[in-house]
Amino acid sequence: MIDARRELLSLRDEDNAAFAAKLIPCGHEFLGARTPELRELAKRISEEDLDGYLGSWSPEFFEDYMLRGMAIGYAKVPLERRLRLYEDFVPLIDNWSVCDSLCSTWKPRPEEKDRLWEFLMPCIESGEEFRMRFAAVMMMDHFLDEGHVDAVIAEMDRARCEGYYMKMAVAWCLATCMAKFPERTMEYLKGDNSLDNWTTLKTIQKSLESRRVPDGTKDELRAMRTSIRKAELRLERLSLARRMRVHGADFQTLCGPGGAGASGGDRLRPGQGLELVLHPVLRDSIAELLPAPLRDAVHVAPRKRVQVPQHRCGLEADG
Repeated sequence: MIDARRELLSLRDEDNAAFAAKLIPCGHEFLGARTPELRELAKRISEEDLDGYLGSWSPEFFEDYMLRGMAIGYAKVPLERRLRLYEDFVPLIDNWSVCDSLCSTWKPRPEEKDRLWEFLMPCIESGEEFRMRFAAVMMMDHFLDEGHVDAVIAEMDRARCEGYYMKMAVAWCLATCMAKFPERTMEYLKGDNSLDNWTTLKTIQKSLESRRVPDGTKDELRAMRTSIRKAELRLERLSLARRMRVHGADFQTLCGPGGAGASGGDRLRPGQGLELVLHPVLRDSIAELLPAPLRDAVHVAPRKRVQVPQHRCGLEADG
């Protein structure tokens, strides 16, 4: 019988623990055990004492979760039992590292994929950040082939979760699709998809970082990124213009604590004209939307200055 606790504690590395704690946000203390050593221990557990280990599992450290996920992955058990082990363990995951190592350890056989896909559907629809990430990374690791890639892209498009680590998993998966199926993935990104701009831009970023994405595809991605950023800037301009749609004395309602000027971080100060702090790009864009009392002030016209009341303006910087 393997004394997993004793062997795990023997792998303690304080320097690596400090490094891992910065890299992997989670609610557990770190031993600092290194991944190759954990994998060796997990393989032995899976071969010699899986049931005994799982029956006595009492987590205390981050590495306890890593070790259990790896042991499940390496275990030579029937598919249905493996899925039950996943079902018990996945709700305990609270960080990307345990999630991703669990996904990559087991390699399903072709005849097991249909049942695995069926198992992943409730996960991707759960609304739970790391349960959804588990499904997304499993799809990325095991289903990016000719027969499944369209379904994977569809599930990434359909997934609804505001959690950072799930959104990053979607971007990672789509960037991997871009590397393997660039034409198909580019068609999806250019089409009527449901991704928000943040996830789209992260997908583009990770695709541009990949050496596997063709140069021509990267050129298209850069153009798409520029287009998205310009559209976002237009929306910011309109938002600022709406907030400034006031008349004469009503300008004081825009003033409050903490306002920052859009040009160089300056604040509107008493006696300072509005045209001095507006970013030039924003100034020209919003002038036509403003009421007459402010329109001339937006264009540089020193003789027609809008004076700021004796406290800071509440407009935040947009440029």
